Amino acid sequence: MIISSAGKNGKTKEELLKLIQTKKIGGIVFLGGDTILLKNLIKEFNNTSISSNSLPLLYSTDGEPSLINLKIYDIEKIEPTNTIKSISESKIIADKISGILKNIGINQNYSPVCDYSYNKDIIGNRSFGTDEKQIIDLAKEFINITQQNNIIATAKHFPGHGNVFGDSHKQLVFIDGEIKELNIFKSIIKDSVISVMLGHIAIKNNIKYNTEGLPSSLSRKIVTDLLKSELGFKGLVITDGMNMKAVNDLQSPSLKAIMAGCDLILMPSDENKLLNSVLIEMKKMKI
Repeated sequence: MIISSAGKNGKTKEELLKLIQTKKIGGIVFLGGDTILLKNLIKEFNNTSISSNSLPLLYSTDGEPSLINLKIYDIEKIEPTNTIKSISESKIIADKISGILKNIGINQNYSPVCDYSYNKDIIGNRSFGTDEKQIIDLAKEFINITQQNNIIATAKHFPGHGNVFGDSHKQLVFIDGEIKELNIFKSIIKDSVISVMLGHIAIKNNIKYNTEGLPSSLSRKIVTDLLKSELGFKGLVITDGMNMKAVNDLQSPSLKAIMAGCDLILMPSDENKLLNSVLIEMKKMKI
């Protein structure tokens, strides 16, 4: 369940090898490096996983068109997501990015962004735009091509980061009233996306989906009742980074995300502490 981090802005290789050897993590997100570095890390991590009799690891990155050059330094320049205007262009870019990830050994892409582009603080050129049908059509093609390449696509940031003010990396942000991007995610879920990323977005002034000040990623009402039950999503639910300001001031946010129904916890502050807290809860529940 626990996804740790590697690369320029991640944990050290030594820390990660210890976490793998002791079977504390299920995957690693790469936060910066060139192709050779990332390939070598994956090779060493895989060897350690095999020698410690662990399950195979999930390797991931933010392979959005707008961010991939910030994560993998030596690849060709990929133009931002907002420059993609047709299904054929989405297919070409998704295929190109998937080829880059497959060559390295990465098997999950935290892409595409399915939010509107209104939020300039954090979404902006990472989105396919402001037209609902265009976002759905271009995102679906990106997802289909990614998954045809045997890479997990990840629709984000549920339930929608495009109609809020502010950046959840810096503060808790709110959907005020109607969840205007819900139809986008509903359509994309029906089209068999494998993974959905929960944004650290609270909801207020909405009788049915009010999260009582909690981010959606920590709210059972949103993760389990809305996403899994109401929308019928059966795939992998992953949180956005648990190192973000919107959640890291809360008490036991990663445990709360698991209790809400999230399957994968991205970059918790302390992997060992989280694992122990989960085991304690399991004993309480007599699972």
